[in-house]
Amino acid sequence: MRHSQAIEEFLATQISGTSAGTVEPDQDLPAHGVLDSMGVMQLVAWICDHFAVDLDGWIPDADELRSVRAIDAFITRQIAAGSERTRPLADAAGPAVR
Repeated sequence: MRHSQAIEEFLATQISGTSAGTVEPDQDLPAHGVLDSMGVMQLVAWICDHFAVDLDGWIPDADELRSVRAIDAFITRQIAAGSERTRPLADAAGPAVR
């Protein structure tokens, strides 16, 4: 889990009711009141900014953001898929289309 420390720090500093090191990697964040719908929005915005990934058009899957471990895996997948999601779409004729 290469991003877990950053995720835990974000949860501790930006999402109320947590402190660094108090969230277990597999703890169900929504079920334990750590992450609500507003927190999910903040988390997604932070992921986009902090990891420079583009989630436009992403359809949320609750399981992807359920725990620190799941969020870490989600970020890792998004970074790996960055060539698909962070680059503008281009048609065969030339200029990029956003």
